[in-house]
Amino acid sequence: NLLCLLSLENLRCLRVWCSPPERHSVGGGASRRTMTKGLPWSTRTLVSLCSLVSLLVLLTPIDGLSFGTKQRASLDSMPPSSVPITRMASFSQQSNNDIQNDDPKTVAKIINDAYQKGEEGIILDEPRGSFQRMTETDVADMMQGGKLLVLQDQLQDEIIGCIKVDVNKDIGEWGCLAVQEKYQGKGYGTILVHAAETYFKEEKQCTMTQLELLAPTNWKHTHKERLRSWYCNMGYTLAGATYEESTNSLCEGEILAGKFQLMTDADFTMYRKEL
Repeated sequence: NLLCLLSLENLRCLRVWCSPPERHSVGGGASRRTMTKGLPWSTRTLVSLCSLVSLLVLLTPIDGLSFGTKQRASLDSMPPSSVPITRMASFSQQSNNDIQNDDPKTVAKIINDAYQKGEEGIILDEPRGSFQRMTETDVADMMQGGKLLVLQDQLQDEIIGCIKVDVNKDIGEWGCLAVQEKYQGKGYGTILVHAAETYFKEEKQCTMTQLELLAPTNWKHTHKERLRSWYCNMGYTLAGATYEESTNSLCEGEILAGKFQLMTDADFTMYRKEL
């Protein structure tokens, strides 16, 4: 704010000091007075440099905030009670007040809404809307098994999004990343990924994390390519030395996980990141 004020003030001064002295006036009404002499050339030059430096500082991105800057800044300005929190989802059939139950139906809807759009043109969805990435039972099982992190809006008492976490020896794998549509584009997906990475490293002592990306083999899927770039920006690289070594190619018509039919030839590519 101070830099902004300095910059604006310097610009105002430049407008006053560098205008032709015989035409510029300052003030108003009865106290209006006309400037008859400009400041020395060296002073005007110094003011110009100050304005330029102030503007450059304002336009320079802060290191570490290049991705999700707007969202992070808004979180920093929130009171503690309103900052979204990431926690392990929980669910129990028992009505124990000491147990915080999340609604599997709500979480399943968040996941399925995201995947119906994300897998469009790749996974068969006929009749339209029938494709269900996760059932309520699947979600409840993940919650009971401690394999689902959720991001919660504390003020609205609402789940923003979720991410599945699984551990195999010293490698943590995440997937089923989903954010409610109204919260998308605000950096919450990044928060969930970082939460999963922290969980793997600090809670499970993993040294590596990985994910798999399903994308068409012979054509570009806009959403999938955006995800691929996003993963790379977060430090993920191909698990193997080449794309072919990191990829399992599948054919149109194949069934995934015993229930999802491919509409096109597709590649399952694994990406990894050291923790």
